[in-house]
Amino acid sequence: MQLQVFQWNISARSDPDEIARYLTGCILNDKPFIICLQEVIESSFQVLKTTLPADAMYYSLHLRPRGTHEGRNRALGVAIFGFNLTGVSCSLVDRSVFPERALDATFCLNQEKIRILNFHSLTGVDYKKAKSSNFASLADHLQANPDIDFMCFDANEPRIDSLFAEKREFYDNRDRGTKAALLMGAKPSHNLQDALVQYLLSQGEVEDKNPLATSFITGKTCRRYDHVYAHKSWRVEYIEYRYDDAIRHTSDHAVVVGLFSK
Repeated sequence: MQLQVFQWNISARSDPDEIARYLTGCILNDKPFIICLQEVIESSFQVLKTTLPADAMYYSLHLRPRGTHEGRNRALGVAIFGFNLTGVSCSLVDRSVFPERALDATFCLNQEKIRILNFHSLTGVDYKKAKSSNFASLADHLQANPDIDFMCFDANEPRIDSLFAEKREFYDNRDRGTKAALLMGAKPSHNLQDALVQYLLSQGEVEDKNPLATSFITGKTCRRYDHVYAHKSWRVEYIEYRYDDAIRHTSDHAVVVGLFSK
């Protein structure tokens, strides 16, 4: 069984028609496919909903709409689209700081369930302690749900990337980076593995570098803030970071594309 997974922070300021045009060109008509998106505002979701030929779709702001007096930061949702799959269920991670930025969905393929967590981290610049608290809540959710197959996310981390988890460094969000490490460090709270690292190691890659791939640029510094993690039962056939494609289609984060099999 093979499954293709897309991870993409499309940016709230992107052109949703451009985003939809790019994604439509990537979809394989007869292959199972899951797309996880962050920074999806309502107007963008409506364009994507109309354009993409998904068999199932979930949108966090339909489960937790922005309140009348809440600001624009509560209008950033996450969405999951499934193709050649049957949608089973979805829910928010209610314990997280901004529940509408974490969506847990289950699909069915050939009578086998596939569960995926899609989330968007808070930024340390704006939220500091809330960012680390949010990581802690997500770590708890992952530990309590060991049947999750994939995790797609924009972490706004790490500060320093590495092929080796014990060498990664995370921002000090008043916790010395310990809570981000629960997701991406050497002793995570879950059974998922960094798909890019697993792929590089399978190809005999031993050269360590920072970052391992570019998904976002802060100032003039390249970062790998966007990630796909997969359960150990899934093999990574390939994974790539398409930064130039994303920029051409009006986002500021790379599209991360992976093919997995079991």
